[in-house]
Amino acid sequence: MQATITLAAAASLERVDRRLASGEARICVIGLGTVGLPQLLASAEAGFAAVGVDSDIAVVDAIHRGVSPNDETDPERLRRMVGDGRLKAATGFDVVRDSDCVMVCVPTSWSEAGPDLSAVTSAIRQVSRRMYSPKLVILESTMPPGSTRQVVLPLLESSGLEVGSDFSLAFAPERLDPGNTRFSIRDIPKVVGGITPKCTALAARFYSRLGMEVHSVSSPEVAEATKVFENTFRFVNIGLANELAQFCNSLGISSREVLDAAGTKPFGFMRHSPGPGVGGRCIPMASRYFRWTAQRQGIGAQITEAAIAVNDSAPQLVVNQTLARVRHALAGQRRPVVLIVGMAYKPAVGDVRGSVALTIASLLGSTGVHLAYHDPFVPAVTINGEPLVSLPLTEDLIRSADCVLVLCPHPGIDYEAIKKHSRHVIDPGRTLI
Repeated sequence: MQATITLAAAASLERVDRRLASGEARICVIGLGTVGLPQLLASAEAGFAAVGVDSDIAVVDAIHRGVSPNDETDPERLRRMVGDGRLKAATGFDVVRDSDCVMVCVPTSWSEAGPDLSAVTSAIRQVSRRMYSPKLVILESTMPPGSTRQVVLPLLESSGLEVGSDFSLAFAPERLDPGNTRFSIRDIPKVVGGITPKCTALAARFYSRLGMEVHSVSSPEVAEATKVFENTFRFVNIGLANELAQFCNSLGISSREVLDAAGTKPFGFMRHSPGPGVGGRCIPMASRYFRWTAQRQGIGAQITEAAIAVNDSAPQLVVNQTLARVRHALAGQRRPVVLIVGMAYKPAVGDVRGSVALTIASLLGSTGVHLAYHDPFVPAVTINGEPLVSLPLTEDLIRSADCVLVLCPHPGIDYEAIKKHSRHVIDPGRTLI
């Protein structure tokens, strides 16, 4: 039986609205990574019955035991909600049937062919097969502008369902900053844009119930563009800072000193630091979504294009600088040792997805360099098929290296020891050394 037959006799979306207002709504979050799990926990803490869906059985089992599967979720809060019976997890999608609100927080990516939204479309197809009652569907996964209306909406309407009456659809981009303890999920205003005003209002009510400040916009396209522009803004300015570093190197001056001086201006300047490239999944990907969408609209994205070129070239520049430092060992037909400090994609997290350090390590490893690394947040990695483990940052380890690369400046690392005992140090971020 088609879902539309059931929906024709079902209560309208006003029932969902009432259940959200009263706290009786059942929330389903699809994708329990660094975005979805905090949303699931916030929903449970707001008093909703919350259930998460993830294809990784290890993640689901960990949640059932009250164990956080990532570093971004407070295990005590998670245990409390699981113990109270307010938070559950599953690997199957049947829990969608009885849910009033479904949030999609699955990862998206970029390939040479363009945006890869396959995880989103797969999740939405599963949701559409289980739309046996009015639902609020919210997308938090980063997507190119236009995707909610052009990609997701047709999939939900494929069974004859009508947006605004049978279901509500909105886009509300995630804005989390992993490793940043200053801002919890409730401290970051939520941008919400629905297909219809009713869709926007319903999604806004949900996030307000979670204790979030909501900024409603006129359409999902505005919300989608907000997300990709926020990240492109950072990406472009990091590219500018990387150009500054090269510029200052050519003049024999410190880019860090220039940034410190520029930062004394009380207006019109926002500091961004150079680095070995731009890591992580979201910022580089969103910038490519911005460029891709602009090109499809027939307009240029020259500034973004230039920033992509600058930032994408940064890892190879670091490799070239490193090889120049160890050429004495190469000339003596000795295998040089390079010690990498920090393998994660950003400080204070253990996530290596999209890590520039991994890219640099792989490039260096292919030249015959012997690699060692220290990262208190990343116990082990695999480089070019070779497993490596994080080594204690001892004086002997530092002295044994021909060159030390500070690629991810985690807090708590003894940088003074690195400066004191290393033969050569390369610090692309110019923030510590």
